[in-house]
Amino acid sequence: MNFTLRNQNGITLIEVIVVMAMIGLLAALAIPASWMREPTELAVEGAARELASNLQLAREWAMRDGVSYHVYIYPGTSSYSINKGKPSSSTVIKSFSLNNRVVFGTGGTIPVSYVRYSRDGHSFQNGTIELIDTGGKFSRKIRVTVYGSVYYIE
Repeated sequence: MNFTLRNQNGITLIEVIVVMAMIGLLAALAIPASWMREPTELAVEGAARELASNLQLAREWAMRDGVSYHVYIYPGTSSYSINKGKPSSSTVIKSFSLNNRVVFGTGGTIPVSYVRYSRDGHSFQNGTIELIDTGGKFSRKIRVTVYGSVYYIE
């Protein structure tokens, strides 16, 4: 019997598996820690950023229309709305609902359940609004100044 070796082109299955394992290991090490956060933490962060954006929107509408706007926070719920007009006779312009894992916390310093913006964009309230997950593990705060500025606090 005469066996001859032929030139082999290509790669073996074992080589492919080893390369894929190395790529997977490198990818796992390269993922930033922020990508590996819990879904509830991400839900709280997303809700806080959305609330900050809607506070800014109410401020912009107040300056555009020349009337006061309010962002009403409904205590004990995860709902809030943007209202137009005086607090005693305002009209709901748009309603919002936070993620079902997020509620308004009691750690905020704004003493009323709304943030009011005057027609020049100033806020009548100064302080923070807290959002927490339903388990109470994660929280984020939004800071509102009397000048109307809104800050997301990490």
